[in-house]
Amino acid sequence: MSLTRGGVNSYHPPMRTWIAALIGIGMSACASAKMDAPPDVFVPPDAAPDAARPDAAIDAAPVPVTLSSVAVDPVASVPAGLTTQLHATAHYSDSTTADVTATATWSSSAGAIASVDAAGLVTTHAMGLASIVATVDTTAGSRTVTVDPAIVETLVVGAPAVTPLAKGLTVQLVATGTFSDGTTGDVTDRATWATTNAGVATVTGGLVTAVAASGTADISATMDAQRAAQTVTDAAAKAASLAITSGDVALAQHQKAKLHATLTFTDGTTQDVTTTAAWSSDAAGVVATGASLAAGGALATAHISAMASGFTATITATVTAVACHPVINEVQAGGASAGDEWVELYNPCTLAIDVGGWTLDYRAATTIGAQDTNLLATLTGSMQPGELRLYVGPAFSGTATADGAPWGGANGLMAGDNGAVGLRAGAKNTGTLVDGVCYGVVNAANPFLEGAAAAALASSKSVARVRFDGDDTNSNATDLGLDSLPSPKVLNNP
Repeated sequence: MSLTRGGVNSYHPPMRTWIAALIGIGMSACASAKMDAPPDVFVPPDAAPDAARPDAAIDAAPVPVTLSSVAVDPVASVPAGLTTQLHATAHYSDSTTADVTATATWSSSAGAIASVDAAGLVTTHAMGLASIVATVDTTAGSRTVTVDPAIVETLVVGAPAVTPLAKGLTVQLVATGTFSDGTTGDVTDRATWATTNAGVATVTGGLVTAVAASGTADISATMDAQRAAQTVTDAAAKAASLAITSGDVALAQHQKAKLHATLTFTDGTTQDVTTTAAWSSDAAGVVATGASLAAGGALATAHISAMASGFTATITATVTAVACHPVINEVQAGGASAGDEWVELYNPCTLAIDVGGWTLDYRAATTIGAQDTNLLATLTGSMQPGELRLYVGPAFSGTATADGAPWGGANGLMAGDNGAVGLRAGAKNTGTLVDGVCYGVVNAANPFLEGAAAAALASSKSVARVRFDGDDTNSNATDLGLDSLPSPKVLNNP
């Protein structure tokens, strides 16, 4: 029999014969697959043979893990001269990390500001910014390091010897700091100063002032958490200077003057040492008897010295061509009442002065004509050397004895604030003016005005020659001051 296909003879078996054959083949394949498979592995009938192997994944291509980034920590702000340790951390693609501080390559963008070693240790040098870089393979990370000013690591407080420190004296302490960058410097003005006992010693900017006569206090300076201190012990105030209070003086010929010497202590207190000081004059034209000077009858210049407690004070005394004369030494108008007014005269000369017929006159502040406003008193006799005379108004409240009767006027004859008093060697209006005193605001053409006027009078106050009794430089403002403790017929500076 010949078989074809497509024009060739062929054999076609019955349909049921093909179906039976296919079923047999499939069952045989399943049985074979089940025998080869491991337990609990299900192999579908149509699966490829390799799918049934448990180690099939071993033959698959692995997924590569790569370096994603490098982080540098921590944030760094470091005083100059100090160090700080940075750390580098590698971040990988599979979300894992690793410390690569020891294996990274480290570098700095500004080595003069901050340098870094192979282990990531940063050393700061100068103020500024530096970028510190850690590189792993070709991946880099960085952190900016801020270098702050150097800080004080040690502090010392020193000064000249301050123990004991007399009350009232001061001493300047100095704070010296050694900084983190190795430098040293004066930090007195930058440190914070404190005292443990302000009742003994105070401190401002390192300047210590002793405020007690005894006791101790610790004076401290603090900066950048560093502290240093010095102990101060107080002592009683001691003499600091000596002065002749009048300053230089000008004397008329044959004039006397009583000077005063004052010792000033370190705490600002004073002591009158006029009677205990040793006085001297270097010129015969001015004789010094204790604190009392006596000018001769000729021009002269002398240096007057006072010595006390190891100090010496010296002034110049000049004898002028002016002849000595009595002066208006003190004036009060408007004391306890409107009529409580008086004028004190003083003869500062070494000679007696005949004042018979002299007049004491008053002028209103605005009076500039030839006429004096009021006659206060007419003098008699002679004024002896050093003599004081007192002429009073109708309501004089003092206890001193007046020379002559009070002048008239129910409310007195003098204004209580602004006015002028003149001493004439002769009658009111026409006598030669020997001395004049103006107080308060007066017309500049007032004939009793000498230089500038003294201060305006106030209730129960006087204007008095305060440098020394009899002082007459022909300036009312210079020679007379406002005195809150009037002293009629008593020397102002005995």
